[in-house]
Amino acid sequence: MPPPCARQAFWLLMIVMAFTLSQNVCAAAKTCGGNACTPYVPAANRGTGCVRKNPINLRFLLDMATENSYKVKDVVQTQATYALAPCVDDLSALALNSAPFLTSGYAVTNTTPPAQTSYFFSSSRTDKYLSVYGFGMSNQTARPEIGVSPGAVLVAKNGLDACGNAATVGVVTILSLEIGLRRGFFSYLGFSNKSTSMVANPNYDPKLCKEGNSFAGSHNTAASTPPDKIDYCSKAISTTIAENHVQPARVGFVPTCNERDQCMLGDPDMYVCIGNVTGQKNCGMCFSDATALAANSSLTVWVRYVGTDLNNVVLTSGGDNPMDYSSFVSSEAFQTISRKFNSLIRGNFSEFGLPVGFLR
Repeated sequence: MPPPCARQAFWLLMIVMAFTLSQNVCAAAKTCGGNACTPYVPAANRGTGCVRKNPINLRFLLDMATENSYKVKDVVQTQATYALAPCVDDLSALALNSAPFLTSGYAVTNTTPPAQTSYFFSSSRTDKYLSVYGFGMSNQTARPEIGVSPGAVLVAKNGLDACGNAATVGVVTILSLEIGLRRGFFSYLGFSNKSTSMVANPNYDPKLCKEGNSFAGSHNTAASTPPDKIDYCSKAISTTIAENHVQPARVGFVPTCNERDQCMLGDPDMYVCIGNVTGQKNCGMCFSDATALAANSSLTVWVRYVGTDLNNVVLTSGGDNPMDYSSFVSSEAFQTISRKFNSLIRGNFSEFGLPVGFLR
């Protein structure tokens, strides 16, 4: 048993962390002034840079179960959209209500009185993803490419793979989203378009050129050398430089499970790690009953910001992310914290007296 002073220090740390988390989560309820920024749209295309404490336009796109699809002007829609506008640089816990259920279950309400709603698992339990509009790579910014861009993340998987039981479903319930800004916009460091450039000809050989053993191009300009010929005569040749597409710096979902596939933001007895790549999974839960899934269906997305805003003000919420606390306390201690705050992490803020209202 640790000495009294050690126990006191531990619980003091718990209180400090509880206060810090509650203060920052409260920020999610603030009403931001100004127009919502769009950092994923370049200023040249009339995008608006983000200003600290002003709103940001976030649109989450969720893959739904086949049974939940609907039509708009005769076009089948398979995604649900959550439109949110949290304050830039406030650590926010955004609740995507009903998201887990929409990915893996559906409801049927009879029309004969008394009305009764029944809940079922989807007949097609394929992988479902959540993406953020505009968070894709430089060649596909609007719709992040699955498996390539961290702007899209797996949020539902069949129970056999996720939970070891084919009669269940595995759904992600805790995510962490990082938003990196440079002067209020996304920064695509390393991006370049396809181009041509003049380079030294590695085959240049005056002697072979004079002997007429190869295609004779200009000595000073690029030559159009036939594919079956070697150009010994041109000192410089034209080469094509392939385009290089990149993900915006520090933008996208960050795993909430560690490299050993252990949930870092929830009770390990309740949460499993769901995903397709070891060390890149997220905290979730397994459900064997569709009614239970419908009753406990919320996906919490922690959002933090790093970099600078449009006015070059440094963003500080990155240091408040609950994910970072795992670096300062032992695994056992952190899991104790996770158990204490399980309701908070899952979006049940009323238990803590926090007046937080989330947009659906």
